[in-house]
Amino acid sequence: MGLAKTLGIISVVLLLGGIILQVIRHKQLESALTGNAQSLYPHIRNQTISHGKAAEILGIRKSKLIDIYDRLGYSYLDMTMDGLDLELETFRQLKKRR
Repeated sequence: MGLAKTLGIISVVLLLGGIILQVIRHKQLESALTGNAQSLYPHIRNQTISHGKAAEILGIRKSKLIDIYDRLGYSYLDMTMDGLDLELETFRQLKKRR
């Protein structure tokens, strides 16, 4: 019975060790993905590629890429409120012409 308890403890430790190892691996993958996303961001900013194309290159969904950039402090929409107001006014003027 003492051996069974010992083996049980070893099994739990190994099981927990496996879970911990998976968490570490997951964090390493996330870190690599974040680094790769950062390296693509300048190309998005200068409009060489789109967010969708960058996500495709990384093999992830566009929404996940936007979440990564949000965590890094990169805005998906880079327009200021003044810029947005100007765009809306232009839209209204064009709509009046119709």
